[in-house]
Formats: sequence, structure tokens, C-alpha cells
Amino acid sequence: MRQLVEDERRVLGVMLAQDLPGAVELRAQVNAARVVSRCECGCPSVDSDVPRAAVVSRTPVSAEVEGVLGGGLIVFVDDGHLSRLEYYSAEDHTPRSLPKPVQIRPHV
Repeated sequence: MRQLVEDERRVLGVMLAQDLPGAVELRAQVNAARVVSRCECGCPSVDSDVPRAAVVSRTPVSAEVEGVLGGGLIVFVDDGHLSRLEYYSAEDHTPRSLPKPVQIRPHV
């Protein structure tokens, strides 16, 4: 288990800057979030466990990633907890690092 690294914090900052239910609580969870596991494929997706937020969807915010074929990010919330930041791509190779904040196009 470890704290979020700066790249993970920056990406979550962009994603959670959106106006969505529970955003204030989710933003507060970022500092307390601990990475408890990583995706088995080697991509930079991480799982976390933090205090509860009032949200209306398991995936309250997602984003397209500019410059990555079929690339996107999804923030998952399970039972009010910021539980996963997933980065996916339709390219032939698995992404090994998170995108730069300027590449992220969030939508609620």
C-alpha cells in the first residue's frame, strides 16, 4: 500500500474539478487515498480505499485522452469511496504512464 504519486494526484485533480455530485468529498479523499493494488496488465490504473462521499453514479466522471487512440480515463466510486482511477486505450500497446493533464478532456 502506498500514497498516490504526483501524476495520479494531478490526473484526479483534473477529473474531480468537474461539477458533479459528491465532488467536494471526492476531492477531499485524494489526500487520504492509498493505492492498494494496480491493474494486472501493467497499465497505470490504481485501486484505492478512502472515506465515503455522496455520489449518484459508480462512474461520476470520465474523460477522453487527446492523442491516444480510444484513450480514456474513468474515476470509479464504490459505496461512496474513491476506489479506482482507470486509464485505458485501444492502441496496440498498454499505456505505462498516466496522460498529461493538458491531454485530458473530462465529461460528467
